[in-house]
Amino acid sequence: MTVKPVKVLHFIESDGVYGAERVILNLSAQMQQQSNLFIPVVGCIVPHPDANNALFNAAQAAGIAAVKIPIANKSLWRDIPRAAHHLKSLGIGLIPS
Repeated sequence: MTVKPVKVLHFIESDGVYGAERVILNLSAQMQQQSNLFIPVVGCIVPHPDANNALFNAAQAAGIAAVKIPIANKSLWRDIPRAAHHLKSLGIGLIPS
């Protein structure tokens, strides 16, 4: 029986690559190397889709899937449903808390 890998989203809002961001990158890299059951995806909350993001860039440079999740405080009512729809379209199966 073939088991389809589950996409796991690790996300954070950040303007740099500091302690928590390094944990996400290391966890994702280890998950990618150690398991065929999970596919890590680094989610980066940004104010708009074109925003530059250091964590997004670092994840891509490390060969880890990354996605920008545009959520702005002034338009949460619109951005949260859009983000949820976008993540669903990517096939995200698990978001650890």
